[in-house]
Amino acid sequence: MKIIKALIVLAVVITLSTLSKTTAQAQERHDIRLSWAFGARGNYGLASHTSLSYIGDLDNSPQEPREGATTWLSAALDYGYRVNKWFSIGGSLAWSAGLCNLYDSQTLKHWDTIHVDYISLMPIARFTWLRRNIVELYSSLGATAGIEHWVHYLNGKHHTYRPYLSYDIKPIGISVGRTWCGFAEAGYGARGIVNIGVRYRF
Repeated sequence: MKIIKALIVLAVVITLSTLSKTTAQAQERHDIRLSWAFGARGNYGLASHTSLSYIGDLDNSPQEPREGATTWLSAALDYGYRVNKWFSIGGSLAWSAGLCNLYDSQTLKHWDTIHVDYISLMPIARFTWLRRNIVELYSSLGATAGIEHWVHYLNGKHHTYRPYLSYDIKPIGISVGRTWCGFAEAGYGARGIVNIGVRYRF
């Protein structure tokens, strides 16, 4: 009889624990993500941007300046709401910056430096297509209008502001963890090419 009572008590405890855990997981519909990415160095076409239309208008300016390697840095703060276990929707405040040096195509002397910032607040959707214990594989997509800020340093600072189309496509992302987790994503857009970060779910 004591064994039966003990088994009943154990079954009740396990059931309550399972229900409590399930309820807690069901209530964890919100998540906050912080991510960053450091772009590879390479030529990304800053010098060919139309915001450099003043080239050729200034004294002694090269008609076709040689572009040095561009360094990119990106960071993003995201919020997401889980509609169900496979789909979430939210927003991303994304910032990315590029720095590039221009050189005279004839003398190879440093001619100008370009610094550009892209800032956008975009809606973003995530689709989880594989869940295994604490591991999730997912994809995300977002698009909006953003603001770009260009700074040129030739003959003093010159600032240019204008809107641009901001988008971010991440075909593959992986997260490991439950309430707190780390994640990595690969794709292209405002939030970097390969970005890593942390997520908190509540």
